[in-house]
Amino acid sequence: MALVGTVYFIGVVLGSLTLPGISDKVGRKPISMLGISMSFGAAIVVLYSSSLNVLWVMQFILGFSSCGRYFVGYLYFTEHWHVNEVSKATGVLFSCDALTLAVCTVYFKYISNN
Repeated sequence: MALVGTVYFIGVVLGSLTLPGISDKVGRKPISMLGISMSFGAAIVVLYSSSLNVLWVMQFILGFSSCGRYFVGYLYFTEHWHVNEVSKATGVLFSCDALTLAVCTVYFKYISNN
């Protein structure tokens, strides 16, 4: 199962090397939306798949797309806020992300049968 984490971080490295440069050329919004869409789709597939091979591929996609969601999306998000409000908005953004992780953890620990 350690390979699942490795595949995820390989996706993060490749996404980090490619997506920020592409976002400079085509814009941050399309890359951010692409990252969110890819992450959402891969997460749904992971929830309903029982194949380890599919899990590896989806973990790579989740890692790759996380760069679009976090790095490019964060820049796009902060560019639309006044300088004095960026820290407050960032706190809300990261708190929502942490809350999502906590809810998913509770779901899989206590509610899900998997």
